[in-house]
Amino acid sequence: MYIQLQNFGMNSSVKSMYYDGIYECVSRIHQFPEIVCIIDGEVEITVDGVTEIAVRGDIAVITPFRVHSFRTPKYCKIWIGVVSSDFTDDFLSGDNVYMTGVKSVFTPTRSLFDYLCEHLPPEYDIPTVLNGDEFAYKRVKAIVYPVLEEYMRMVTLEKRPVKACSLASVLMYVANHYTEDISLASVAEAIGYTPTYISHAIALIPNMNFRRLLNSMRVDRAKPYILRGNLKMVDVALECGFSCERSFNRAFREIVGMTPREYRRTKIE
Repeated sequence: MYIQLQNFGMNSSVKSMYYDGIYECVSRIHQFPEIVCIIDGEVEITVDGVTEIAVRGDIAVITPFRVHSFRTPKYCKIWIGVVSSDFTDDFLSGDNVYMTGVKSVFTPTRSLFDYLCEHLPPEYDIPTVLNGDEFAYKRVKAIVYPVLEEYMRMVTLEKRPVKACSLASVLMYVANHYTEDISLASVAEAIGYTPTYISHAIALIPNMNFRRLLNSMRVDRAKPYILRGNLKMVDVALECGFSCERSFNRAFREIVGMTPREYRRTKIE
């Protein structure tokens, strides 16, 4: 699972991009809400293990801290916008709660979809950090607000009381230290929470605990090394934070469903 550190912690930040063609992204998680507009084609969007099909005219809203991935079985054109929480606080309550929708994909009114197609920014037209640019800030809000207003009218959201800010702290710390010999207790001491509180925060992510979170990051780091083939497996294991090749193989099989050597064969062949 990929932790997108660039999508953590910075106000007035926007990541706006288009994908045109065949597209696939690995499972990832970030602190900021994400909006996906399907301009053409079809996309399989998986959020917290549940896959939904989005077609032309649909929108997906992925609330913060949800594990998600995309895959297009054939041609598509989509716009993806990841916006910092200050753009969405009126709807998603900022850092106060963790919120999930019963579904992520919805079909907006035709007028909203037409409005988005007309007003979505061209590639690279909006800076990543707005730095007090009031016009750009309002321009982003003019896209985000109508989408979230319609989404929340159509989809019931579930609120959970554990503060999202604590989960962000855990994810950011582990993402920066997962190649080291860290444990639940050492992470708790480093960021100032109890191990029990951290366990509850991580449990907001479906089917996740501290060990699996740590191993997921290590396995993701290992994949490029495995495919390059210039290191022995034991060296890959040590480089990515595992204590030995045996624990690396066990974790890799648990997360990917195959051994590292099987993974290399499937990707090379």
